Amino acid sequence: MAALVRSYLFVSVLFNMTLGLVVTGTGSSLIRHLEWILTTAYTASHPGVEVRYSAMGSPAGKQSVADLEVDYGASESSLNEEDYERLPDLQMLPMFASPVVIVCNLEGFLGEGVHFNLTRELLVQIFADNLTAWRDERLLAANPGLVNGLPNLPILRVVRDSASGTNELFTSALAHFDPSWTAVGSLPTWPGRHSTLRHAKLTKDVAKVVLCNRGAIGYLGLDTAEVLGITIVDIVQPDGRALSPSAESVHRAMDDMSTALNERLAINLLGSTSPDAWPISGYTYYLVRMESGTSCERVYWLRNYIQWCTEAGGILEIEGFSRLPRTVREQVLKRLDDLSCLEHGKVIRVASLRERYEPLPPEKARVAIPLALVIGVCLGVGVLIATTAAVGFVILRKYRTQSLQLRANEEEALRAPRGHLAVLFTDIESSTALWNEHPTEMRNALSLHNRFLSHLIKQHGGYEAKKEGDAFMCCFHEIGEALRFSFRVQDGLNGLEWPAKILTHGAAAPVKDDHGRILMVGLRVRIGISWGLVEALTDEVTHRVDYFGAVVNLAARVSALGHGGQTLLSESASQELREQYVASDPELRLIRFLGAYPVHGFQQPQRVFEITGPLQVQKLGFFPELRVDKRASQSGSSCGEPGTPLPPP
Repeated sequence: MAALVRSYLFVSVLFNMTLGLVVTGTGSSLIRHLEWILTTAYTASHPGVEVRYSAMGSPAGKQSVADLEVDYGASESSLNEEDYERLPDLQMLPMFASPVVIVCNLEGFLGEGVHFNLTRELLVQIFADNLTAWRDERLLAANPGLVNGLPNLPILRVVRDSASGTNELFTSALAHFDPSWTAVGSLPTWPGRHSTLRHAKLTKDVAKVVLCNRGAIGYLGLDTAEVLGITIVDIVQPDGRALSPSAESVHRAMDDMSTALNERLAINLLGSTSPDAWPISGYTYYLVRMESGTSCERVYWLRNYIQWCTEAGGILEIEGFSRLPRTVREQVLKRLDDLSCLEHGKVIRVASLRERYEPLPPEKARVAIPLALVIGVCLGVGVLIATTAAVGFVILRKYRTQSLQLRANEEEALRAPRGHLAVLFTDIESSTALWNEHPTEMRNALSLHNRFLSHLIKQHGGYEAKKEGDAFMCCFHEIGEALRFSFRVQDGLNGLEWPAKILTHGAAAPVKDDHGRILMVGLRVRIGISWGLVEALTDEVTHRVDYFGAVVNLAARVSALGHGGQTLLSESASQELREQYVASDPELRLIRFLGAYPVHGFQQPQRVFEITGPLQVQKLGFFPELRVDKRASQSGSSCGEPGTPLPPP
């Protein structure tokens, strides 16, 4: 009997283990949005492993990985000799390249489609405080096409006052343009008068200061500038052409310098001589300790994540970054093969540990569990007892699973939001057609979708109230978190690894805007949000909390009006957003009124608003007219023609 119990316990522990593993990183704020999408997509497609990244600035990334506080750092600035002498196993891995762009506020002076140009020399003179007024003849000469001229304002320089890789890349570029420029570093001492300087802590703060001050000029990442609609400056190349920053112009610099990789895998893109290369381009490096990992499991999954990132070219292009050139990628992967950990005093290359840590595929796991049970029991007490043990194991396992689930439900219910809430519904567009044509692939795609959304709901402090088919209902204490959740859903779905056959269907194939930029790829989710006082009841059997009332009904109806990839708000949600967030958070300003629409179950037409996240601003105005709620339009609604929006008051 003891042998039977030991066999049962052994198998139970063996197959109930989950990785529950967290890989952590910190550093560059320039790649904050990209890192969020990469880590979320990876976590969703690798159950049991979670990657978390916090944007604290490049210097913090260097220091944290040196002190073994995180598993990897991210930085735009290279390591120096002192870093290598102190930590010989510290390694830089070039991962992404992006442009630092110049932005300015010349509101009222640049017409539609008119670009503002600066030569490299003029850019240096502005930040050296030697060129101080916008009506300077040198600026007018560089921009002969400006019909309205330039404002009679002093030039206000906006700079980062916290140590950052963006500072180092930008000031290094200025020194490359003009050897007399000496203020180079992650926290430089800016020349000139303090009265012409405005300091900002992070990239988003630079954007805010520029937006709020006519005559301001600063520098930040291309994605942030495009999202917020700030004027981006073109730089005049040596051949006299004005060049705009883009992923393509960065890729030209990467290709031009791909053979300049030194033994430490550092590349200076500022040295590119290609006439089509953006002159302020730089790599973001992952920083890792090659031999100091004390947890082989964490180091293994760190290597797996970095390798996965080198293959995530589609995500990079969607976010405006450039994938690694082939020669650079090969060097990164080769160096990753040397990543090691310490186990029982021995150095082990984690590339050799795949069989130890890679999870069994589901179909193999289903076979392995009963097989291991039978073998374990037969060794102790024979075939007859083995049969009994197998039945007992199944019963005990089922009881244990149900017991643990009820306990988890009780704990979640205690944290479930109550009172005035944001209620959110999601639904996959054309899911029935996808199921009919690709049932096997749709099963895998839906599993990926469900894990992804469940992970995000927890990450944003929400409560998953229901999951019916491919639809989710969840609630949030604050409207801001509900919206940020919806942004991450719409952004992150584009980065998931969907089954190839799914992407051949019209309802999941890539969708591009008029400029060829990818808006959506994979399963498309419509989202509806409402706000108000909600009635919450706890189910006595499942111990989960469910929600009822007009607010819940309206959120579901608003969701049904939308198209896949679209996020809609009720008037109450829009009002709460405007009162609480719009003034302080530019991420939540991309909202527009669509009209008043008939909605089933409501006497009056409901005012509906569309909102999009800062990374997908091009979606505003992209979708066709909202879907008509036929039940409402047939019930005598005073809305006029079905689907005709009423003008705002």
